[in-house]
Amino acid sequence: MVTSEEDLEAEVRRITGGRGVDLVFDSVGGPRFPATAAAAADDGAVVTYGWYGAEPAVLPTRWPVKILGHNGFTYSTDPAALSRIRGHLARGLAEGAFRPRIDRIFDGLDQVADAHRYIRSGRQVGKVLIRVGE
Repeated sequence: MVTSEEDLEAEVRRITGGRGVDLVFDSVGGPRFPATAAAAADDGAVVTYGWYGAEPAVLPTRWPVKILGHNGFTYSTDPAALSRIRGHLARGLAEGAFRPRIDRIFDGLDQVADAHRYIRSGRQVGKVLIRVGE
């Protein structure tokens, strides 16, 4: 689904008979996060595992949707949810669907401080890497 051209929530609700999905994976974040999260069922969960948007996200206010991720949200300890997440991520990695967005590459360990300053500047959109040993 091309979410910039389609109403994700409306299409998901149409497909699921109005219920929404149990589990939403969001690798982008940013200003589209609320629209992505809106596709979750009332008792669903949203897993955010990336933050490629430069703008902050507004958290959805429709609870009890759970927001799980590594960006300051609550982690899940539910074995069934974690198993679904691991399966989805493993398939995405194996199929090449999940590719990191690389913002900038610093060459050499002598640039670690520069890389850290760049990250702290808030200008990064994607991953910052340090190339070692070339």
